[in-house]
Amino acid sequence: MTKLFNKKFFILLPILMVIMCAVVVFANGRTYTVKSDLPVGGSLNIEDYSVISEDTSVIDVDEIYLKGSTIYAKFRYIAPGRAFIDFTFNGEDFRYIQLYAHSLGIITESYFLGNSTGSWIIPLCITIYLTLALIALIIKYGKDRREDLYQYKNITTFGLIVFIAFLLIITIFKLVNFQGLYSLLYSLSGAANGFSILTFPIAFVLSILIMFSNINLMRNEGRNLKNMLGFILGLLLCIGILAPGLFSDFIYNHTSAEVHKESGIGRHLVLYVESAVSIFVAYLECILIGTIVLSLKAAKHIPRFDKGFILILGCKIKNNGTLTKLLQGRADRAVEFADMQRKETGKDIIFVPSGGKGSDEPIAEGDAVGNYLRGLGVPEERILVENKSTDTFENFKYSNELIKEICGDTEPSIAFSTTNYHVFRSGMYASKQGIKAEGIGSKTRRYFWVNAFVREFVATLSSERKRHIRIVAALLLIMLLMVVVLYLSVQV
Repeated sequence: MTKLFNKKFFILLPILMVIMCAVVVFANGRTYTVKSDLPVGGSLNIEDYSVISEDTSVIDVDEIYLKGSTIYAKFRYIAPGRAFIDFTFNGEDFRYIQLYAHSLGIITESYFLGNSTGSWIIPLCITIYLTLALIALIIKYGKDRREDLYQYKNITTFGLIVFIAFLLIITIFKLVNFQGLYSLLYSLSGAANGFSILTFPIAFVLSILIMFSNINLMRNEGRNLKNMLGFILGLLLCIGILAPGLFSDFIYNHTSAEVHKESGIGRHLVLYVESAVSIFVAYLECILIGTIVLSLKAAKHIPRFDKGFILILGCKIKNNGTLTKLLQGRADRAVEFADMQRKETGKDIIFVPSGGKGSDEPIAEGDAVGNYLRGLGVPEERILVENKSTDTFENFKYSNELIKEICGDTEPSIAFSTTNYHVFRSGMYASKQGIKAEGIGSKTRRYFWVNAFVREFVATLSSERKRHIRIVAALLLIMLLMVVVLYLSVQV
């Protein structure tokens, strides 16, 4: 299944689908049938109705007929151009439409890219493509997560699964209520905004919860920018979700800008700005959802009981050289895992406390944790101290070098212990260095967890900023092309 759903497949498939759509539309598009409900008080006598084309050199009325309370008018292509059609009852107009006769011999309704006979295949192909893409992403997510839970691409993949599932719902709706390619593109251009609006209640409630969490955090930990990150993120999400609608309302109702003309460039510029902001917000929401899911999964994960080493990732220690509650929690969790493994398999584990000496610390963090482990009765031969690292990346780098000195060419089996909110990002740094390691998380105070997670999210987002910039740029380019097509389609 994974061999079938490769990149070549998803490049070739849309090309084949475009060809198939063209064949079906060209084969059926020379005639087009318009249906309309009968006017109030209309009779069931077809002789009381007429359908008049204002330009019979472009489109000819082939036949009109009644089925129940609906009148049908079938039109036949004659030559390229545009025709305006009147539906009348006893000489009184009750419906007015325009039809486009394309040079390729296709009739479309209302827009140059409007509905045509056989065009139902377009949303069908898009629905099939999105369904296959969704299945492929779900398979990829499961496979990548099993191989390495801590790959950052797992977050991106999960975010794409969420958004493509939303797009699929839109296209399925359009499949049963298709009004032409113009309508479909217009709906897809607003998909990001729709996604943001749909998730607004969640973002709003989350912002309120984070706000209360931050208030509690500041009471206990003091007021500073770091302790307000959660509230700021929630607030920015809410503003970002509301911004496109507020911008549109301001431009349309409180300025003299020419944006009301359907074929005007101003209208389409507003559409692009709205869509661009919505894409950015929706993308951020999808990445946030993916981060929450993967971080919770990583925090609750229990490594396999086959480990030879467990790293204890350092953090700030007290002025007297003892461990803070946060760092003690990491050390205790490592000891707890070692006891679980020994009970399950009888295998002992070597502790690798990791962390160098900060400018405001009396000793290295690794040495402090080593002292703590000795105080718990851990034998010296089962303690391997790393005391040079200055951050999480170096924790893994230097600890892995020490482990390799012991293991040689043998692949070591490594676990690591850190605070629950920090497990995924730590594992990501290990994964980037090709170090296979499974994390286990220690608990932290509830009021601290939410804001700490937001800090992790921001830090992880920043560390992968080039990836995000490329993806968002590609999405904005696709949106620009869609808006340009919409603009050109109403210029004809």
